[in-house]
Amino acid sequence: MGTIYQAHCDGCGYASEHLFVGVGMTEGALPNRAAECKHCREIVCVSEGKRVRCPKCRRKPEVLELSTDEERAPLPRPCPKCGASKLFVFDCGCWD
Repeated sequence: MGTIYQAHCDGCGYASEHLFVGVGMTEGALPNRAAECKHCREIVCVSEGKRVRCPKCRRKPEVLELSTDEERAPLPRPCPKCGASKLFVFDCGCWD
């Protein structure tokens, strides 16, 4: 199973697309991870592997470690759009 997340900035209103993190029920698939693309200035979902690339621009993003101990947990970095330290991650559900 996997988890669906979404990042949201309280400063500028930026909201990422739904981030499908984990493997779901696909047998033998590489896990998906959340990552920040500095070029696109977006939080995106990428597949783990030898060459981790942004699905939008194909450049190398920085993989994020999501902490969801609380229902609304802050990401340990500023918003990719406005730079304010008001970026939060929400657990939106599960996916298969």
